[in-house]
Amino acid sequence: MHNEAVEAEQRSGPFGAKGVGESGTFAVSPAIANAIEDAVGVRLTTLPLTAEQVYRAMCVARANHWKSENEYFDVQRERGIFSSPRRGEGRGEGAGSM
Repeated sequence: MHNEAVEAEQRSGPFGAKGVGESGTFAVSPAIANAIEDAVGVRLTTLPLTAEQVYRAMCVARANHWKSENEYFDVQRERGIFSSPRRGEGRGEGAGSM
């Protein structure tokens, strides 16, 4: 392999300099978006990738997947992930409360 210097001036850059470091950052955002999709199952397609954007996408995905909020919590209880009572039950709100 032989290296050769090619002299070319970039008139739009400062002092005729060309940027070469930016190309290493092109794949970072898609890689992070792929990692988020693998971890939580939602695909983000706009930048910036923020925690709020992930949370909102997860809420939308959950709302589209489950027929009702109680069905979601029933499945989570069966998996042992979520153990709080159904909405309207417990804390003096459900049947048998005084």
